Amino acid sequence: TNSTISQRNKFGVIKVFGGSSQNAWGSFGAEDNKFSATDFNQNDNNTGEETWNFNNDSTSPKQNAENDDNEGNEDNCIECTVQPLVELQEKDVPTGTSDETKLYELLSDSYSLSLLSLDKLYNLIFMQLYRWGKDVTNNPMWKARSKDSVIEFWQGKSGKIRMICRENLTEKLRLNQFVPIDIKLIEKDEISCQWGPSIDETIAQEEFNQGLSQWAIKFETLETCKKFQEMPRGASENNKIIKDNN
Repeated sequence: TNSTISQRNKFGVIKVFGGSSQNAWGSFGAEDNKFSATDFNQNDNNTGEETWNFNNDSTSPKQNAENDDNEGNEDNCIECTVQPLVELQEKDVPTGTSDETKLYELLSDSYSLSLLSLDKLYNLIFMQLYRWGKDVTNNPMWKARSKDSVIEFWQGKSGKIRMICRENLTEKLRLNQFVPIDIKLIEKDEISCQWGPSIDETIAQEEFNQGLSQWAIKFETLETCKKFQEMPRGASENNKIIKDNN
């Protein structure tokens, strides 16, 4: 038998016109037979898709969900384009070594070292560079100057050799000094050594003095520490010869 069910909810009165008792609910009507809050037909043929439309709106729940996602994307600025307030032009910054030749280079993990007096290639590991100075409480101590960075030896037109060290990311100079002709290398322990005093340009600029400073460097192994000590000594002998000839 056919049955009629009426139920009041927040949308108003919903009327349901049922089919036979054997197929009491069946399925909703065809696409053009929209469900409404006041008129809803139940078919017995079990064909068609269920369609809900409480406000005479033809937009499906799936489309509404997609619209909500699009609005959320706009709120999250997924497709937003941000323009800079000020356009900065790239500028060439002088390195100070454009007219010099690189002699050696120490890299943090894997690098080759060519000595002045030896035709050998070494694989060394550089860990930490320090300088002797005062901390914020004015107490003298070894201060970390650079970590896992690069130490390079450069020779200018005059023939004198200097060594420099830059930060990895910023390339800021952390060490820049001509190798002293009477350099004194002292082993602090098996994997570190120190040298100085030497006049460093970076210290002179930072502290507004002559840049006289003590330095230390640390390696992973005794072997690499020993090999490093040959570099400044060879450069020191080279600079002494140039000074004597002038």
